Amino acid sequence: MNDWTNRLKVALESTFSMPFDVSQHTVDGEEHYMCCPHNEDDMYFSVTVFVHNQIRLLVKIEPQKFGRDIINEMSQADEQKKQCFFSYIQMLKGMGGKVQFKVNNENVVNEDDWPRVWKSFSCKITKVPVDFYGTAGEFDVVCEWMQHGVSLMLSLLTIDDQSTGWDLFPAEGEGTMHQVLSVRYERNPINRRLCLYKKGYNCSVCGTNLYEKYGVIGRDFIEVHHTTPVSMMGDDYKLDIDRDLVPLCPNCHAMIHRKTPPYTIEQLISFWEEQNYGVGLAAEPLGEYNVVSNVIIGVVKKESIADFKTGQANLYYFGKKFPSKYNIKNIQYFAPYFEGGVRGYYDVISVRTARKAEILNISDPLEQDMRIVLDLGTYHHVSDVPKQVKLASYTQAFMSLSELLE
Repeated sequence: MNDWTNRLKVALESTFSMPFDVSQHTVDGEEHYMCCPHNEDDMYFSVTVFVHNQIRLLVKIEPQKFGRDIINEMSQADEQKKQCFFSYIQMLKGMGGKVQFKVNNENVVNEDDWPRVWKSFSCKITKVPVDFYGTAGEFDVVCEWMQHGVSLMLSLLTIDDQSTGWDLFPAEGEGTMHQVLSVRYERNPINRRLCLYKKGYNCSVCGTNLYEKYGVIGRDFIEVHHTTPVSMMGDDYKLDIDRDLVPLCPNCHAMIHRKTPPYTIEQLISFWEEQNYGVGLAAEPLGEYNVVSNVIIGVVKKESIADFKTGQANLYYFGKKFPSKYNIKNIQYFAPYFEGGVRGYYDVISVRTARKAEILNISDPLEQDMRIVLDLGTYHHVSDVPKQVKLASYTQAFMSLSELLE
């Protein structure tokens, strides 16, 4: 563990773009790791993290010895910063953490409890049990929750990146310009974390999840795009995470910035859908139905069979992996497969893509993968006896309508 302090320092400085001091000390045989924004006068805050008995994680946050100014600045945080602060606490609770935040030795659980005058503050975060990932798991957990502790405090402040030094100063809107040796625009890492907690790690355009694609090296990796360019925000712009921040894979993030101002998310989705699936418009008429494979057959899940049995279904969506050999532009009809075969088919009104959460009308960051969706029209009953069809991969088949009706 001798190199943990250096590794923690690198991780913190990479995340927050400011220098940190990190130290290690032993208490009752357990290793405690403490960090603070670099300063010579003990005037900011410290975050201490340790794991007790390999099962309980503890994070302790408190002002440094001469942290009076930081306490004052935090007490004067505006409504947007307070909202960000309590949103971050809710995120930590959602991750299994128990958060106790005190001001003047009194619990503060929402904005209504915010004291006008602060004399002191403390924060304690506990998590039981601790989740370890592989042989290097304990370091990963310590590093992750140390960053959470810093993020929670910085949600009430703003990082000023200056080539002549570093400073913490009162909260302002994201995008504020500072004249140093050159002009830069701030990007708040706390807002990024809240965005990813709310919206997940799937690309909002193509649905790519880099963990699924690359394994462990892609875990928790995604870029965050500002729908309103940071350079256009101005001094008084108040960032809204739901409106202004969107997770994108590196490829889609690069593509969206191919012009100035950038493309919108909707425009890029349209480009991507047209290039990959040729969807977005109503299914094209193809003339004689027996000329080409224009019927797609899909297995119906048990909980949805009732609607398809009665011809009342209005959409069908496929699994994550749709066979590339099927020409989506040719789809005119959909035949539901359930209880041993096909009994009829639907006219397909349109073919489109949508996220699973949107299809199911739920809010779940884990259900953001992109699916192919068929909007269904009139149902045509063919037979009460199920027609058996050989399915590819046990889920789909593609044929002409004349073959289906034989």
